[in-house]
Amino acid sequence: MDFAALPSYMKWANRRALRMLLCTASAGGLPILTHLLATEQIWAARVTGAAPPCKVWPTWTLNDCAGAVSSGAVQWRIILRERSTNEVITYHNSKGEAFASSIGDVALHVFAHGAYHRGQISQIVHAAGGEILDTDFIFYRRLKAGSGVGATEINQQQQ
Repeated sequence: MDFAALPSYMKWANRRALRMLLCTASAGGLPILTHLLATEQIWAARVTGAAPPCKVWPTWTLNDCAGAVSSGAVQWRIILRERSTNEVITYHNSKGEAFASSIGDVALHVFAHGAYHRGQISQIVHAAGGEILDTDFIFYRRLKAGSGVGATEINQQQQ
């Protein structure tokens, strides 16, 4: 698995989730997006041994989310560049329980967790009559390879 590709995907997908919420009258997806963005940063802090930067379910505005949409991706890009995915870390969850996991397992969890919640956001936006934007990893990879509509968006994002 190419873990190095996941932070760029995460940033791209999070921007699309934010765009869906910005274009929809429903605020139902905002708590989910704030949770998704916060946990990306919280897990990065666990890996690096830093204090959690925020709550698991913060109360952020859409503007706060716009400011945070890239933070987790930047942190994860650094982690996956500088650390081995086989390295085992110890950390405490939000309940204070101690665990040990490999960085690779944590990274996969973070990316799967994000995909799950972006799917929830899509359902909320759809129910509100908003436009659904595809946030699937395979769709991103096709676009990145230049084999789909939107490849320009990905190339501009990576600059």
